[in-house]
Amino acid sequence: VHADHCFQHALALLARPLAADAEQNRSRLQQAEPCVERLRRWAAHAPMNFAHKLLLIEAEQARVSGANGLAMQRVGEAIVLARRHGYRQDEALACEREASLYRVLGRDDVAELALRNAADAFGTWGATRKADDLKRRCRQPAGALPLDTAALIKASHMLSQEIHLEQLLTRLMNLVIENAGAEKGLLIRKSGDRLLVQARSVIAERRVETMQGVAVED
Repeated sequence: VHADHCFQHALALLARPLAADAEQNRSRLQQAEPCVERLRRWAAHAPMNFAHKLLLIEAEQARVSGANGLAMQRVGEAIVLARRHGYRQDEALACEREASLYRVLGRDDVAELALRNAADAFGTWGATRKADDLKRRCRQPAGALPLDTAALIKASHMLSQEIHLEQLLTRLMNLVIENAGAEKGLLIRKSGDRLLVQARSVIAERRVETMQGVAVED
């Protein structure tokens, strides 16, 4: 109970809209720091239970500090870990905060999908009224979002958990082919005047071949 209270208290302090006065924003960061420090200790000892909570709070810290790129990275990581370890309520919270972040940045297309993901997660958790409320707040009907927007959200979350190049290329190829509805695809990189094939995938073969920069003409 104490851990949840600490998490919610820090989130309540940091998730408010930014104040016009920079000093007020710094004050929020300072007020939240004792809870953040506790979350760091708990996450170090029990990452499966607390790492995603810490990442979401770090996302809000970054947002309040003006580091929007870091905020997007951290909230994506929080969503991935919360989903992986079965914390649907925290996944829903993180998706809702992701929607808010992208909305402020003017990326309404991405915000719409994040909001729908939040509604789905809240619904799965059992918070049906909250899920219905979020669906009413969506500005576009379900299914109206372009495929590249859905791919962007999936790719950002995927990049948050993938660190090995070969695995990353494999997952990127699968994602691109899935969203394009293609039967095969090539990942080509330009290097100077040359075009190099980094990866090749054929749906029928059910595998991705990483090619380590083979020249297109070869």
